[in-house]
Amino acid sequence: MRASLSCSNIEIRLKAAGGVGLFQIFAWVVICVGINSVSYWLYALGYFTQEPDYICTYSDGRTAACSEDHFCGNVDVVSHAIDWESERSLHNWRLKFDLECEPDYMFALPGSFLFLGWAISSLWLSPLSDVYGRKRIYLGSLVVGLAIHLTMFFTTSWWVIIACTFLAGSISPARLSVGYIYMSEFFPKHAQVAAGTACSLGEGSILLFQGIFFWTISTDWRAYFCFTLATKLFALCVCLFLPASPGVPLSHGERREAQEGLYRIA
Repeated sequence: MRASLSCSNIEIRLKAAGGVGLFQIFAWVVICVGINSVSYWLYALGYFTQEPDYICTYSDGRTAACSEDHFCGNVDVVSHAIDWESERSLHNWRLKFDLECEPDYMFALPGSFLFLGWAISSLWLSPLSDVYGRKRIYLGSLVVGLAIHLTMFFTTSWWVIIACTFLAGSISPARLSVGYIYMSEFFPKHAQVAAGTACSLGEGSILLFQGIFFWTISTDWRAYFCFTLATKLFALCVCLFLPASPGVPLSHGERREAQEGLYRIA
């Protein structure tokens, strides 16, 4: 292990440090949780903005199930109330931000601005990891993401939500692309595809988990947001103690730092 390191033998050193062992599995879990930390609430935007079912009271005294299309601007509807017996009625952003009767494009803005931020930052953010290291850039994305998460939870402005989604998209290349590379570099090459595939499968299962959560656990968006916040805090706190991937220090000629990383992996 004390022999000089080079880019050509880093694969051999990783295998000598244990190949795929408990450390790799642990690091994979932690980093993948952080990689998917935005997906936990991004994929739930549909639930956060879902229109509830209503019961309308009409001017002739009758009541009937209805939707916003029935009472928005309709003088024949004298009152309306959310039907909390319906499985479609959730305590979500429509209630918190008073978004009844808003045009449909308002609910598309968070997702649109997220991908706009993503597209812009992808031009320059990911390459920074080759200069400053995978861990620093990835951890930075988690710290900024935590601040965004807390702001979204406490804000009372819909436009702040939209701004936060833009910022969340802007750090996505650091979280996803850099995080994926950071995780992969802990594995020998023969295991990197399997590790990345398993991480993607975990992301895909988020949609299933969300359906189960809002169906059986809670219909309140705040409960789900607290869960996503806990996952982000877990990833951030544990990643502080993970070593930097040895490849970047080695490419900068920092052999001692690369060797120390391999010692910690072993």
